[in-house]
Amino acid sequence: MKDEDLKFEDLLDRIAEIARALEEDDLSLEESIKQFEYGTKLLNRAKQVLKDAHARIEVLTQNGTRDVAPEEFLSEGPDETTEA
Repeated sequence: MKDEDLKFEDLLDRIAEIARALEEDDLSLEESIKQFEYGTKLLNRAKQVLKDAHARIEVLTQNGTRDVAPEEFLSEGPDETTEA
């Protein structure tokens, strides 16, 4: 399954697994860096899922009296920011 297809809960599970591996496993430096990069990618994807959900809720709560087009819920793509 592609990362883009993972549900939010699955993203969180994968991020937690990576964090545990980085803390507990005896990984090489190179493998640690790869896992950290992958975890960062998953974290950014999870942030985008939350951002999309927030936007959907905003549309539904602010515009509860009008029809909402499905396009209003589509994401523009993953947010590449690295803010915490």
